[in-house]
Amino acid sequence: MGFPAPGRPHSAVITASQPRDGSADCTARRNAILSVDDDPGTREVVNWALSLAGLDVETASSGGEALSLARLTRFDLMIVDQQLPDMRGTDLIRTLRNEMRPPRFVLVSGFLTTAITVEAMKLGAVDVMEKPVDIDDLVPIVCDAIGDSPTRRHTGAGRRPVDSQGLHAIHTPAVRDNVRPGSAAERWAMHVLRACESTRDLKTLEDWASFAGVSYSSLRESCHLLGIPPHDARDLTRVLRAVLKSRRHHCSPEVLLDVSDGRTLEKLLRRAGFSGGSGAGVTPEHFLRDQRFVATENAGLRILGLLLARRGRF
Repeated sequence: MGFPAPGRPHSAVITASQPRDGSADCTARRNAILSVDDDPGTREVVNWALSLAGLDVETASSGGEALSLARLTRFDLMIVDQQLPDMRGTDLIRTLRNEMRPPRFVLVSGFLTTAITVEAMKLGAVDVMEKPVDIDDLVPIVCDAIGDSPTRRHTGAGRRPVDSQGLHAIHTPAVRDNVRPGSAAERWAMHVLRACESTRDLKTLEDWASFAGVSYSSLRESCHLLGIPPHDARDLTRVLRAVLKSRRHHCSPEVLLDVSDGRTLEKLLRRAGFSGGSGAGVTPEHFLRDQRFVATENAGLRILGLLLARRGRF
């Protein structure tokens, strides 16, 4: 399904707010989205659909115009076409990363390749989508990314409920019967799943704890209670995230691991149970079965498998 026929786009209204730290004259706008595309029809439809969802939308037709707008206004998220008339979308993001806090973004492309996908993911893309983009997919992705609860309720019919920490709730009897709410094993598994939502490789325990919204000591204690060395739990989490995202973006998991040293990467992949040094085609189920980071009989790992099955990730 492609874009629906647009109605009159709702014009975005710029509202002044506080200057952003480290960026002179930069203002913030609640639920502000910048759509960057040289095709006027695409800009009109994205503006129309996101405005109907209650978002404040600004558009740009080139990378240069987008840079000018982003330097004046802090946008919650950018939707960027890879093929702009004056630069690539990923180059636009790199320029902004060098000047200010890295922006959250969704990359779209009519000529999507594995190389472009991997490049975007390493830059921290929330998602990578092929054009023509299905607006029914784009709107929920944008709303989820900016964390606007009223908007998610408006656009997310049929989506899984989310708990107060942003984690998907557990509802099926199969999971309820095997998970004791609040148990150490459940808490650990939820920390792992939370990390798998990261747009970047969480290479340290500190990174993992920060992203999961828990203290470093609490995360270590959660691992120790299950008899899992914290660094082994971290490495299992890193590889599981790579496996999950590689299936969505049709690439090998190892390209999503931020490891520059070849010997370190080889050791990590060997412990992950990847045959031939590549995880191409490996499913999350097979990874959890073959990996050598955490014992297969560990309670936390069993619950992690149940939660992944509940979400249809196997």
